[in-house]
Amino acid sequence: KSSSPGEKRVPKRSSDIDVLIQDLADFQKEMEVGELLKASVAEPLPTEERLRQIERVLETFKSLDRFGRDDARDLQQLLTIGQTYEQLAHLRKAYETYETALALAERLTDARSRATLLNRMGRVLSRWDRWEEALDHLDRSRKAYQELGDEQGQARALLSRGIVLHEQGNYEAAVQAYQDALEMAQRAGDQRTAANAVNGLAVLATIQGDFDDAVTRYQTCLAICQETENSIGLARAYHNLGMTYADRRDWNAAMECYERGFEIAQ
Repeated sequence: KSSSPGEKRVPKRSSDIDVLIQDLADFQKEMEVGELLKASVAEPLPTEERLRQIERVLETFKSLDRFGRDDARDLQQLLTIGQTYEQLAHLRKAYETYETALALAERLTDARSRATLLNRMGRVLSRWDRWEEALDHLDRSRKAYQELGDEQGQARALLSRGIVLHEQGNYEAAVQAYQDALEMAQRAGDQRTAANAVNGLAVLATIQGDFDDAVTRYQTCLAICQETENSIGLARAYHNLGMTYADRRDWNAAMECYERGFEIAQ
């Protein structure tokens, strides 16, 4: 039976969800939102039921009588909730949450949160294949970081721009964005963003058939990831380097890279 617009809908209950919601209400005064959400997504491969439970946790956070009392805290909670939706690939809800947070950040004149949110919204829009809107948000994010004098933020916005242009097939513009991101990341001492930019340049070199340049860039990426103990980046670089060796029909080198990447990923 459907509910009328003015009728309060009573959610269907299950014992697991009831316990989760009750615990949430008990813990909300003692725990940070981020910690609870982190616990909710702790399983490496959430099942559909697990995802539904996480959805209920998020919705409960928004319904609890905590929002509207402290704008700064609300903003941080919205950032966390939006990020969780994004990680779960709930793009519409992620975007809507970020949009609400952006309006709040602008009301608070919180320039740093505004820059962060514009970047995240651009990232979500790119996954939606809404390319032009994504680029607009990323450019606004880069400008906001520039006004803050934050080169690390600018580098990350440029990296995201490169990814969007890359996915669009605009390789020339993507190369420029990656190079700009790399230079700025190096100045800011952001080795992770630098490694990601080098990886992007290596992928584009492979696409364009310049395997020697690709190998050189992947080796640079490997060196950065080893230095910073970035195991995820290291495994990815070995895998991509293996694919490049395979394109060159150097099967032994390709297999060695695949094996190294697999070992690191374990």
